[in-house]
Amino acid sequence: SNTDDVQIQYHDAIEIKSRKKDIQRVDIETTVLQDGVEIPIIYRMIRRPGSEWKVYDIKIEGVSMVANYREQYRAKMGASPDELIDELKQKVLQ
Repeated sequence: SNTDDVQIQYHDAIEIKSRKKDIQRVDIETTVLQDGVEIPIIYRMIRRPGSEWKVYDIKIEGVSMVANYREQYRAKMGASPDELIDELKQKVLQ
Protein backbone atom coordinates (compact mmCIF):
# COMPACT_ATOMS: atom_id res chain seq x y z
CA SER A 1 0.00 0.00 0.00
CA ASN A 2 1.07 3.56 -0.64
CA THR A 3 1.39 6.30 1.98
CA ASP A 4 -0.40 8.64 -0.46
CA ASP A 5 -3.56 6.59 0.20
CA VAL A 6 -3.53 7.29 3.97
CA GLN A 7 -5.89 9.90 5.42
CA ILE A 8 -5.84 11.07 9.03
CA GLN A 9 -8.95 12.65 10.51
CA TYR A 10 -8.83 14.59 13.77
CA HIS A 11 -11.99 14.21 15.85
CA ASP A 12 -11.63 15.67 19.32
CA ALA A 13 -9.37 16.53 22.23
CA ILE A 14 -10.75 15.34 25.54
CA GLU A 15 -9.26 16.71 28.75
CA ILE A 16 -8.62 14.04 31.37
CA LYS A 17 -8.92 14.97 35.04
CA SER A 18 -5.60 14.53 36.83
CA ARG A 19 -5.09 13.85 40.51
CA LYS A 20 -2.22 16.32 40.46
CA LYS A 21 -3.50 19.79 39.63
CA ASP A 22 -0.25 20.91 37.95
CA ILE A 23 -0.35 18.11 35.39
CA GLN A 24 -2.52 18.36 32.29
CA ARG A 25 -3.65 15.29 30.34
CA VAL A 26 -5.55 15.06 27.10
CA ASP A 27 -6.66 12.32 24.69
CA ILE A 28 -6.46 13.26 21.01
CA GLU A 29 -8.94 11.14 19.05
CA THR A 30 -8.13 10.46 15.41
CA THR A 31 -9.00 7.99 12.69
CA VAL A 32 -6.58 6.73 10.07
CA LEU A 33 -8.25 5.73 6.82
CA GLN A 34 -6.26 3.44 4.56
CA ASP A 35 -7.57 1.33 1.71
CA GLY A 36 -11.14 1.85 2.91
CA VAL A 37 -10.36 0.66 6.45
CA GLU A 38 -10.89 3.05 9.39
CA ILE A 39 -8.52 2.59 12.32
CA PRO A 40 -9.33 4.57 15.48
CA ILE A 41 -6.19 5.90 17.18
CA ILE A 42 -6.07 7.87 20.43
CA TYR A 43 -2.91 9.74 21.39
CA ARG A 44 -2.70 10.12 25.16
CA MET A 45 -0.70 13.22 26.02
CA ILE A 46 0.62 14.85 29.17
CA ARG A 47 2.10 18.24 30.04
CA ARG A 48 3.92 18.97 33.26
CA PRO A 49 4.60 22.52 34.46
CA GLY A 50 7.23 24.25 32.30
CA SER A 51 7.21 21.39 29.79
CA GLU A 52 5.92 20.70 26.28
CA TRP A 53 3.10 18.28 25.52
CA LYS A 54 4.37 14.69 25.22
CA VAL A 55 2.70 11.51 23.99
CA TYR A 56 2.82 8.90 26.75
CA ASP A 57 0.59 6.23 25.20
CA ILE A 58 -1.11 5.37 21.93
CA LYS A 59 -4.32 3.35 21.79
CA ILE A 60 -4.91 1.62 18.48
CA GLU A 61 -8.39 0.14 18.10
CA GLY A 62 -8.76 0.39 21.88
CA VAL A 63 -5.49 -1.42 22.67
CA SER A 64 -3.01 0.55 24.76
CA MET A 65 0.60 0.23 23.59
CA VAL A 66 1.80 0.86 27.17
CA ALA A 67 -0.42 -1.87 28.61
CA ASN A 68 0.61 -4.26 25.84
CA TYR A 69 4.34 -3.73 26.47
CA ARG A 70 3.80 -3.89 30.24
CA GLU A 71 2.15 -7.30 29.86
CA GLN A 72 4.97 -8.56 27.63
CA TYR A 73 7.53 -7.33 30.18
CA ARG A 74 5.63 -8.98 33.04
CA ALA A 75 5.59 -12.29 31.16
CA LYS A 76 9.35 -12.08 30.61
CA MET A 77 10.02 -11.33 34.27
CA GLY A 78 8.34 -14.63 35.19
CA ALA A 79 11.06 -16.51 33.31
CA SER A 80 14.27 -17.66 34.94
CA PRO A 81 17.50 -15.72 34.24
CA ASP A 82 18.80 -18.67 32.20
CA GLU A 83 15.64 -18.64 30.04
CA LEU A 84 16.03 -14.89 29.41
CA ILE A 85 19.71 -15.30 28.47
CA ASP A 86 18.85 -18.16 26.09
CA GLU A 87 16.14 -16.06 24.46
CA LEU A 88 18.52 -13.10 24.00
CA LYS A 89 21.15 -15.39 22.47
CA GLN A 90 18.56 -16.68 19.98
CA LYS A 91 17.58 -13.12 19.01
CA VAL A 92 21.22 -12.16 18.44
CA LEU A 93 21.68 -15.15 16.12
CA GLN A 94 18.68 -14.19 13.95
